[in-house]
Amino acid sequence: MKLESDVQTDDVRLPALFTVRALAELANVTEEPIGAVLREGGVRRVRAGRRMLVPLAEIQKKLPVIFDSLQLLVSRRRARERGNRR
Repeated sequence: MKLESDVQTDDVRLPALFTVRALAELANVTEEPIGAVLREGGVRRVRAGRRMLVPLAEIQKKLPVIFDSLQLLVSRRRARERGNRR
């Protein structure tokens, strides 16, 4: 299901919000370095209960290189998942 808040570029549809933990897992690092990069880049984080959410639009606007890397990582992960289903 595609949500209005999803961000789609090229053939990769990304969720509009990521948790800091999900970003760290994608990058295969702990949450601390991801948090530091987001803070230094001026990316606004939103607290929802106990979770810290990061709007993808903020990453796209303020850290375009990180955004491009996220697209690539998600695209590769989905391609692996499709390959494993066959």
